[in-house]
Amino acid sequence: MKRFLLVGLLLSLMVLGIAVEITVAFPRHEMDVVGYWDSVIAEFEKATNIKVKQVRLGWDDMANKIITELGSGGSSYDVIELDHSWVAKFASLGWIIPLDEYLTKEMKEDIPPALMERFSYNGHVYGVVWNNDLGFFMYNKELLRKAGICRPPRTWGELSLQSKILQQKGLVKYGIIWPWEQAEALTTHFLMLLYSFGGDVFDGDGNVIVNNEAGVEALTWMVQGLKEGVIDPGSVSASQEAEMNVFLQGSVAFMPRAWPTAYSYSLDPDLSKIVGEAEIGLLPGKYSFMTVSILLPEAFAIPSTSKHKNEAWKFIEFVRSKEKDRELVLKLGALPMYSSLYNDPEIKAKYPYFEKLLEIMKYGRGVPQVPYYDELSYYIQVEISNALTGVKTPKQALDDLAEKLKELQKEFK
Repeated sequence: MKRFLLVGLLLSLMVLGIAVEITVAFPRHEMDVVGYWDSVIAEFEKATNIKVKQVRLGWDDMANKIITELGSGGSSYDVIELDHSWVAKFASLGWIIPLDEYLTKEMKEDIPPALMERFSYNGHVYGVVWNNDLGFFMYNKELLRKAGICRPPRTWGELSLQSKILQQKGLVKYGIIWPWEQAEALTTHFLMLLYSFGGDVFDGDGNVIVNNEAGVEALTWMVQGLKEGVIDPGSVSASQEAEMNVFLQGSVAFMPRAWPTAYSYSLDPDLSKIVGEAEIGLLPGKYSFMTVSILLPEAFAIPSTSKHKNEAWKFIEFVRSKEKDRELVLKLGALPMYSSLYNDPEIKAKYPYFEKLLEIMKYGRGVPQVPYYDELSYYIQVEISNALTGVKTPKQALDDLAEKLKELQKEFK
């Protein structure tokens, strides 16, 4: 009965011309320097007479606000960010609603199954992707050419060696800068390195193995790079945006976990001093055949406490239609969400490197899908930072991390 009364009230407001307002909470897109999301939201408001109150912060601050709000049972938000790492937690706690009955035919037929599965839990879809994020290796081919290096590094050892050659020739002060401030990016970068050394957080039976030989090797490589001066010491307080800016200035040769729009902006003379010099390749590994890429998509979801679920879906349906996805791709260089757009003539002409990214996607890995991912990520950040700053040895840091993860497993059983 309450639902019918609410629907009736909303219809009455629409008849009277009074706009319903929804609150949409999602992070600032790290590369939206052209104001795309503001413009598409304004277009949605004009087309539907539904007002949108935006809550936009950096990823970590936004994550804290969303988790605090939903954890307290609050109803402030109608559309929220759903990170790929939150699906199990949010769905199992009943914080978000399944979207199966809302999904359009176009979405069901044209969004890659892998993306749908990434935001599914117990057979139900809970999110529609708004940021199809893929981490891949990017390097400055012109700097390598000047140093007499004929190909990009295929192993982490080669990357260290090539960095030293570039430094010795006076081409760069440091070979590489990483975004290793104590934030979510540190977690995903460590996981990427961990996978590329043949390691993992858990084995197939759920046992914690992050502190095995592969894990210690990966973290030791990180620490050693800082000690040897191959890695910019400013990495321990650098963000992803800082990393990208340093790379686009031509100050370092390598960007290990670039993202699609970062490559797009390397071609923009207003933002980049290395126009035409950046190239995309496979990520190095312990051995050349151990390449990985990191899959980090983000989606829109509807909280179960939202008072405007239908209007919330209208927003998602509008801004994530194939038409709007195409606009997003052409304006920002973001990866398409819809499979058919990879064959769009204009997109293929503007972004021929998408073909390379499709190949790199084959080596994609995600973060562990556990209901306690936020706690897992926090402990990773703390212990990896302890190793990077010399508070603990790599082995000590990973042993302590393993013990904390085992405690989490017991707590969430």
